[in-house]
Amino acid sequence: MELYNVLLPFGPSIYHSVADSHEQSLLNAIAESTTRSNISKGKDLAGNIKTQLTVSYNEIQQLSFLRFINSHIKNYVKERMIRVQQNTIVNNVDPTVNAVQYDLGSGPWINYQRQHEFNPVHKHAGALSGICMINVPIEIAGEVNSVPIDSNMRCSGQLEFQNNNHTHKIIPKTGDIFLFDADLQHQVYPFSSDVVRITMSFNVYNLTYN
Repeated sequence: MELYNVLLPFGPSIYHSVADSHEQSLLNAIAESTTRSNISKGKDLAGNIKTQLTVSYNEIQQLSFLRFINSHIKNYVKERMIRVQQNTIVNNVDPTVNAVQYDLGSGPWINYQRQHEFNPVHKHAGALSGICMINVPIEIAGEVNSVPIDSNMRCSGQLEFQNNNHTHKIIPKTGDIFLFDADLQHQVYPFSSDVVRITMSFNVYNLTYN
């Protein structure tokens, strides 16, 4: 069973887990096939990123990917149900989640973020959104301490969530998986290193569970 935790820095929760080696291999294979297909999705997205591609995978990869994210969506929904139960005066909420049903709309997409590119503050459509960090070069995280900038809020390459007057910054790593409410505003800061960060994003629509 995968390890995970759910952050609660403000109202909406943020689910975090880490892909295992098999899942990471699957994501890398999907990224490679997506690169070969080279179907741009940029006009549908907020990113100031040159290469934003519609995911391209074969049937086996698609089924494997759906099994992969299905377990994380179940975990996230279960934790939300437990939270409701803990904050309900009349304790009649059953946190058991046997199965989830949903669709991914037009499907996931992959961002190939390069030097100085960024995602401005935005939110998504649907019920939930997800981000899988396929490849995050270590040079990006190193910029927080190595880039000579006088600032008390260095944030090169960081993922930031915003809600009302609160923000929560994350230094992402390869393999990280995040799930969050689709209407939770977030952004990705640019970095200075001459590297490519590869991430997959998706939206979850028509989410039901039992």
